[in-house]
Amino acid sequence: MTDDTEKKKRRLKKAMDTDSRLMAHQHCPIDGKAIPMSEEFCSPACQEKYQSMMKKRKFTIMLFYAATIMFIILILISGGST
Repeated sequence: MTDDTEKKKRRLKKAMDTDSRLMAHQHCPIDGKAIPMSEEFCSPACQEKYQSMMKKRKFTIMLFYAATIMFIILILISGGST
């Protein structure tokens, strides 16, 4: 039992040593590379990809809303003629 306790203590100490060597960082939202906390992207190319992705996402959301509104209007118009 003492041997297991010693192993756990060594693993814990090693983990604590590793954590103290890591600097505060975040990850690029496109490719996941570690970057400083003061930056949002690792490169201008990733920033462009992100902006392009956001434009496509906004377009898709607007298209969904427009389709939903058109569907509701269609239901209201067809329901009123009965």
